[in-house]
Amino acid sequence: KEGGQRGVDQVLACSLLATIIAVVYMASEGLDDAPIHFEVAPRRSFLLCAYLSHYACCNGDTWASELGVLDPWVPRLVTQPWRSVPKGTNGGMSATGTAASLAAGLFIGAGFWLMSPRVVPDGTPSQLPLVWLGGAMGFGGSLLDSLLGATLQATNYDEEKKMIASDKLHNSNAKGITRVCGMEVLSNEAVNAISVAVTTAAGGFAGAWLMP
Repeated sequence: KEGGQRGVDQVLACSLLATIIAVVYMASEGLDDAPIHFEVAPRRSFLLCAYLSHYACCNGDTWASELGVLDPWVPRLVTQPWRSVPKGTNGGMSATGTAASLAAGLFIGAGFWLMSPRVVPDGTPSQLPLVWLGGAMGFGGSLLDSLLGATLQATNYDEEKKMIASDKLHNSNAKGITRVCGMEVLSNEAVNAISVAVTTAAGGFAGAWLMP
């Protein structure tokens, strides 16, 4: 929220689903540390890949936002890449931010892989693809967040302050306020929740393809 702090809605949007997955995993699979192997344990493997993908998406979006503003070039709108937009625009993308989202996902995937069991039964597939799964979900989740933000989340620009207007200001007809992009359909928290949910589910299925 304005001022840099994260509100309750933002925290829940980026953690509630993963918490539910963790509880379901503990209730159904117990606390044993087991590798991902869809052929032997499809439910366990799906839950683990979904959990990884959840945080790869969240981390990808965070790194893209926090590091993307450091890019020396003006960002481009994801739905209209020929159009430059002010920094902080929902749906604005930069080379630095895009690379950061990929790196963030790879970071989560690498951590998951490094903490996976070292001693596994014969026939267990390599767990290394978890790194690539994390990278794909970090990049893909951030891209989906940008697409939703550019289309269904309003971004207004304050001409007087020369900066993106507060999310609390929804009236683009106010004096000195112009609409940059998006419609007033979703809040920032809703955009985060949807992109996280879609990426979480997609990651479970992608894991089955990467690690059958």
